[in-house]
Amino acid sequence: MESLPIITKLKKMNDVDRHQILRHQGMEGYFERYYPELISSQGVFKQQQQRNLIHEEESLKLTRLLKGEGLEVVFLKGITFLHDLYPDLGSRFMSDVDCYVSHLDYERLDEILKGKGFRPISDKRWLGNEHKREYLRKTDLGDVCFEFHNKLFWHREDPYVTFEDRTLRTLGKEEVFVYLCGHYAFLHSCQKLYWLWDIYLYLKKYGHSLDMVRVHDLCDYFGFNRSVRFVAKLMRDAFALDFYFDHRKSFIPIKHETYFCDDQRSLYYLFLKFSLKDELKDQVRYNKSFFFK
Repeated sequence: MESLPIITKLKKMNDVDRHQILRHQGMEGYFERYYPELISSQGVFKQQQQRNLIHEEESLKLTRLLKGEGLEVVFLKGITFLHDLYPDLGSRFMSDVDCYVSHLDYERLDEILKGKGFRPISDKRWLGNEHKREYLRKTDLGDVCFEFHNKLFWHREDPYVTFEDRTLRTLGKEEVFVYLCGHYAFLHSCQKLYWLWDIYLYLKKYGHSLDMVRVHDLCDYFGFNRSVRFVAKLMRDAFALDFYFDHRKSFIPIKHETYFCDDQRSLYYLFLKFSLKDELKDQVRYNKSFFFK
């Protein structure tokens, strides 16, 4: 495997700290497959491979079910990267399956899923998740959690978006990239390393073919310019990947905890929650709702 700056950072850690970080950051299976000398765990890759096969089978069944009812489902993030960014199936950690369904079909979707034995999972509603619903699908091989979104992000109505019809339908390439950056930085303040690794692998494979005018337009609409500039900075620092987003460099500093810690009580995390959002109104709305939910 290639020698990346972030691998050098990990090599400098003691074995116990590195193992704890990789487990907590959802990277055990990936490192077991590609950097086995840096991790002592065994069997995580195989477990994830088996789980991801179940996720994939149930996602295909869901597609057929909803198509038969006249509904189109679009899959987001991890499940769409199997056979693509992660062809071995076992190196990508996945806790659930993210889906996108038009808000016009949302109530009908609820009736269909309940009628087919999907169990709704109750969760406290607040600004950041009121556009999502989770359902549990029980199978003989284990439960699968589907998270349905009726819009891409909490703070904007969806613009015109494009789609790609693959084995599982997904967003167009530019929408995928912007969604990954918005989810990792804008929504979750850079909490998980495996989300950042998705972006790296996606840019490595598709970065040369992205329509950057379209990317800029989407970032302007969603208020993601700060987030994507910081992601570009992380790409250079962690992966030596020079992704040109725009001429302005991110003012946000990179710290050890950017990659390896997701302590939501830290001052740096709180700093990221505010500084990665372009507009003050989004900063205030989200953080007020987050702290008083």
